[in-house]
Amino acid sequence: MPNHLITIVVVIYQEKIIDLPIYPLLEELSQSPQDYHLVIFDNSPVSQNLPLSNTEYLHDPDNPGLAKAYNFAWQSARENKSRAVLLLDQDSQLTKEYFQIISKIIVNEVTVPLVFSDGKQISPLNGEELITGKSHALGAGEYQKRVMAINSGSLIPMTVLEKIGGFNEEFPLDYLDHWFYWKLSEEKLPVRVIDYRLEHQLSVLDYGRISLKRYQSILTSEERFYTKYDATQLAQYKKHLLKRILKQLLTVKNKKIYKMTWKTYRRLKSES
Repeated sequence: MPNHLITIVVVIYQEKIIDLPIYPLLEELSQSPQDYHLVIFDNSPVSQNLPLSNTEYLHDPDNPGLAKAYNFAWQSARENKSRAVLLLDQDSQLTKEYFQIISKIIVNEVTVPLVFSDGKQISPLNGEELITGKSHALGAGEYQKRVMAINSGSLIPMTVLEKIGGFNEEFPLDYLDHWFYWKLSEEKLPVRVIDYRLEHQLSVLDYGRISLKRYQSILTSEERFYTKYDATQLAQYKKHLLKRILKQLLTVKNKKIYKMTWKTYRRLKSES
C-alpha cells in the first residue's frame, strides 16, 4: 500500500449513508483506493447496505459511541499502512478542497480545520483556559501551546496515535475530544490549524433539543475529565458549573436539567 494513504472514518447513527452531506465526496474518494481507505462505522440499531465501493463497513447495534469506532479505524489503518486517520461525523460538511489541501502537506502533527456552527467558530479554541461559550477561537498556524478542537475534521498521524495509545474508551462519546487534545498537550505534541472552514452542526449547544440522557452523559464525562485527568482546571470548572446552574434556572424550561447540574456541583463541592 502507498505510504500516503489516509484512512477516513465516518461514524453514523440512524442516518442513511446516501443521505450524508458528505456522501457525494465519499463516493468520489472511494474511487481512489490508492489514496484513501474509507471506514463507515454504523451505530444504528439496524444495519444497511453499503452503496460505496472500496469501503469497510462495520455495524454495532449497541451504539458504543465514537471512541470504539475510532480505535477500530486506527487498527484498520495499521493494517492498510496508512499514514494518518481522518475523523468525520455524519454532520460534517467537507468539500474536495479540504482533501486537496491535506494531500499537499506532510502530516507530521495533528492537523485541524476551522470549524463553524451557525456562523460561530467552535473549533479550534485556546485550550489553556476552561472551554466555555466564551472561549477564544484560534486562527491558522502551528501551535505548541494547548489547543482544544472537536473530533470532526481532525487529521491524526499514525505516529501520534501510536504514541498516545489510541483513543480513551472511558470517554465513549462526550469529552473524547477534550481528552484527546489534553493528551496531546501532556505529550507536548503540536497542532497545526489550516485555513479551511468546515461547517458542522453541534446540537448539544441547545438545551431545548438535547435529551436528558445525553445531558447526563455530558455531565458524567465532564466530571470524569476534570477530576481524573485535567485537575488543573477543576476549580474553574466548579465555578463554571455554578454559573451554568443559575443560567439554566432562569432560561431553561426543563427544570430537570438544572437539577442534574446542581447534583453534579454539590458532589464536586463535597469532595473538595
